[in-house]
Amino acid sequence: MNNILIPTDYQYDTLRAMELTRWVSGNAPVHIILLSVSPLPDSITGYLALSGDLQTNARTRIMEDWEELLKLADHGVILTEHHQYGASPSIIGQVMERFSVNRIVVPHAFQTSENIVHREALSALRKSNCKITFLPKPVTADQQLHREIEELVGMN
Repeated sequence: MNNILIPTDYQYDTLRAMELTRWVSGNAPVHIILLSVSPLPDSITGYLALSGDLQTNARTRIMEDWEELLKLADHGVILTEHHQYGASPSIIGQVMERFSVNRIVVPHAFQTSENIVHREALSALRKSNCKITFLPKPVTADQQLHREIEELVGMN
């Protein structure tokens, strides 16, 4: 089974990474591990809640859309969400070992995140021995149309 780790901040391109992972795996069973990270809390009350409502709403939206996508395709996908406090190389290494990760797919939003713990996690993931795929910035419909027009003009 392919065990693929997707670090996430629950931006919408996380869904794109999940869908791409499902699509590329073909008919082979795949285990997707969504890894969210946050800094170590300063007090015990910090452990009681993850991030604020914005992340909770984004997570809910992505999970609902993911369920809809799975209904459209008969596919052996297991999805595990894992939240981790801290993102040192040893912590990330333990998470990867626990889930037997053999591939990493990093959404563009996570790559460009300004959050310190996201940067720390990305640095730790780069040091791993797993294959890692960095997804490009999503292209909007306007940008795609502009590219196609440029190609047509360049052909004349």
